Amino acid sequence: GVPSQYLPPILFGHNLSPMFTINITSGVLILCMTGLLMRGIRESATFTSFITVWNILLILAFSVVGCFFVDTDNWTKPCNNERYLPDLSCSADQNNSMFPLGIAGVFRASGIVFFSYVGFDSVSTLAEETKNPKRDMVVGILGTLGIATSLYVGVSLVLCGMVPFYALDASAPLSEAFKDHGQNVLSILVSFGALTTTLATTLTCLIGQPRIFYRMALDGLFFEAFKNIKYGTFVCGLVACLIGTFLNFNLLAEMISVGT
Repeated sequence: GVPSQYLPPILFGHNLSPMFTINITSGVLILCMTGLLMRGIRESATFTSFITVWNILLILAFSVVGCFFVDTDNWTKPCNNERYLPDLSCSADQNNSMFPLGIAGVFRASGIVFFSYVGFDSVSTLAEETKNPKRDMVVGILGTLGIATSLYVGVSLVLCGMVPFYALDASAPLSEAFKDHGQNVLSILVSFGALTTTLATTLTCLIGQPRIFYRMALDGLFFEAFKNIKYGTFVCGLVACLIGTFLNFNLLAEMISVGT
C-alpha cells in the first residue's frame, strides 16, 4: 500500500482533541454499507455470506500457518525471548508467565475487547425475516457465538505464540507477526483480510437498528416514518457516519463496550 506519510491524516484519523477526530475513510465506508443495505436484505445477505466465508477461511489459514512459527516459551516465559530484547522488555509490574498482568489485567482487557461481540444481537432483530424463527434464532445466535469465540481464542493463542505480548504491533498485530517471521506475502494477505472483516462488521452493525425502530414504529412507540425500512436505514447510516467520522475511535470503543 501507499505509506501513511504520503496520505492526508484526515483520511484515517486526525485527532482534533481527546474526544473529536476527523476520519473520512470511516464515514465513506459506513455510507457505502448503508447504500448496500438500502438495496435490499437479499443483496446484503449475499454480500455478507461471501465476506464471512472469506474471513473465516483467512482466520483459519492464519491459525494453521501461524502454528509453524509458534514458540511456546512466548506463552509461559515471554520475557525470556532474547530476539526482542533489549529493544523491548517487560516492565517491573509484568510477570514472566501466562498471565503477565495477572487476572486483573485479563478483566481490564476483556472490558475493552468486549465490543468484538457487537453484532450478535443483530441476529435477533431479523426474526421476522426468517422462515422458522424458533429454530433459526437459536441456531443463529448460539452458533455464531460458539464459532466466533473459538476463532478469537485460536487466533489469540497463535498470535501470542508467534510474538511475545510486549512486542505486538498495536496497529496491525496479525500482519506484523508474519512480517517478523519473514512471511511478507502472508502479511499482505492478512492486511487485506482486515479490510474485508471491517466491511462485514460494519454491515452487520447497521442491519439491526433500523429494524428495532421499525418494530417500535409499528407498536406506536416511535415515529411513523420509521415504518419504512429504507428510511430508517438511511437515517441510522447517516447518524453512524457522522459519529464514525468525527468522534475519537478509542472513545467509541469504550462506549460500545459499555453499551454491549
